[in-house]
Amino acid sequence: MLRRNFARLVLVPAVGLSGCVLRRDSGTGYLSIINRSDDVRRLTVHVEHDGETVFESIFNVPSLSGEHEIFLKDIFHGRNGDEFFVECELEGAGQLHEYTFQFECAEAESAFDMDPKDGLFIEILEGDEIEFKQNRCS
Repeated sequence: MLRRNFARLVLVPAVGLSGCVLRRDSGTGYLSIINRSDDVRRLTVHVEHDGETVFESIFNVPSLSGEHEIFLKDIFHGRNGDEFFVECELEGAGQLHEYTFQFECAEAESAFDMDPKDGLFIEILEGDEIEFKQNRCS
């Protein structure tokens, strides 16, 4: 009888808290490309981590009048503090845009929450400008 009560007191709360206790030490990140210009734009994206190419692609990004966002899940894989060097170039603009994206939210992901928390946003603006933004975990 004492063993059953002890098991109920100890094991039941531990099972209930397991989603909070089990943390991942690594995670994935997403990439969002948004075109805020009036024209369809062709964008080359190149991503490196520790000197190795981890992602490279060319996108035709629709204008504001269409579906102007491209969302890609699980592009980045890493641990908090890992840095990814990102290069982007708009076709015909002749300018290379660079950004360093740093993982910050991998440990905020629980073992049961598989949605990536780290995200990089690339926004194409008028005048061949590109703006980079990164979400911040709280």
